[in-house]
Amino acid sequence: LKWNGEIGIAADRPLNEVFNSRTGSIAELNLLLVALLKQAGIEAYPVVLRTVGLGKLNMGLPQVSQFDYLVAYTRYNDADILMDITDPCLQPGLLRISCLNGKGLKIHAYFEEWIDLEGSVVSNQNITMQLELKNDSLTGTIIIDKDNYFSSEDCKMQKTGKELINLPPEFTILNISVENSDSTYNEKIIVNFEADALVNKGEVEISPIFLNAIKENPFTEKNRIYPVTLPFLTVFTWNFSIKFDSDHKASEIPKSETIEFADKSFRLVYTA
Repeated sequence: LKWNGEIGIAADRPLNEVFNSRTGSIAELNLLLVALLKQAGIEAYPVVLRTVGLGKLNMGLPQVSQFDYLVAYTRYNDADILMDITDPCLQPGLLRISCLNGKGLKIHAYFEEWIDLEGSVVSNQNITMQLELKNDSLTGTIIIDKDNYFSSEDCKMQKTGKELINLPPEFTILNISVENSDSTYNEKIIVNFEADALVNKGEVEISPIFLNAIKENPFTEKNRIYPVTLPFLTVFTWNFSIKFDSDHKASEIPKSETIEFADKSFRLVYTA
């Protein structure tokens, strides 16, 4: 079944016609998913929501025109499971990032119920970097493990590997491999490289976080009207090690530091 590019909250055709045509809108395909789940004896409901591009939903304003998107819902092991069959890169429990906008309305015959769209699923990105300095030659390996939203974002891209990683110009990729490239749950990228260009007269200076580093402040507005929203929970872990022979020694090591917000919403632990 393929999505035809149309969004909305209502089906324009009977669901058996949608099934036979193998294509449909957002509402048609996700309503079909709800019907198939019910046919299998699984409790399921449609949930309508307002995508991020339209702004925040006014829950006190009873107008159907506020909603522009429909997804499927079920409950499993005491957890709300939201599903969007129109994106093959989304596993059950994940929605498009544009749908993570406050709460959605579960359509029920007898009562109304609001469902949290920004769930408790944590997306992890673990980066392990191992470098070796020997005879003024710097080589290394990078291993990147991703899951959930980080993995689903890569799922939408071609899997030659090079488009999944952005190294500084001083690094030359020797080979790259991608494991579980078709998985929407987890993927692993392994990169072998050399960086002899960083070695200058026997000295080398390198930042432990040279991959995916934020070099410029992304918040450029002088006056911010709306709050900054991070739509899903994330954990980033960098493990950096460098091994050097007896001809070299460490002249400077970064200081360890811990930064934590008072409301516990952000925590950074840096240990050297």
